[in-house]
Amino acid sequence: MCRLIAVFFVVLLAGCATNSANMRVGTEQPYSSLGDQRAAARSVVVVDIIPEGASVIGEVDASRCHRNMLDKPPTNDEVIADLTVAAYARGADGIAGVQITEQVASAFLKNCWSALVGRATMFRAGWRKS
Repeated sequence: MCRLIAVFFVVLLAGCATNSANMRVGTEQPYSSLGDQRAAARSVVVVDIIPEGASVIGEVDASRCHRNMLDKPPTNDEVIADLTVAAYARGADGIAGVQITEQVASAFLKNCWSALVGRATMFRAGWRKS
């Protein structure tokens, strides 16, 4: 019985743990990186399929937590913007195959009512000069 109670408290405290760097809360926009956001929006293309001649450089993920029920929930567009900024920071020219899912049960462990989780494949285009 004591072990069960201990496991319960560990799971409960896990919800209070710090979230990873790729998770933002709600619809917040970090004003310190507006220049990066603008540059990413101009530089990183979002496509369904990786263009011919492009090389895959990895996967990228980002998520948005809906923590306060009085605030608007995050949108797919905000998650895509987060994905492009992360891809831009890693030197990508584009992202392809964006998949966004809504998580509810696992979001509770991150102290969220729900979370939008996005994943995409980063690529460098053939036209880019290194």
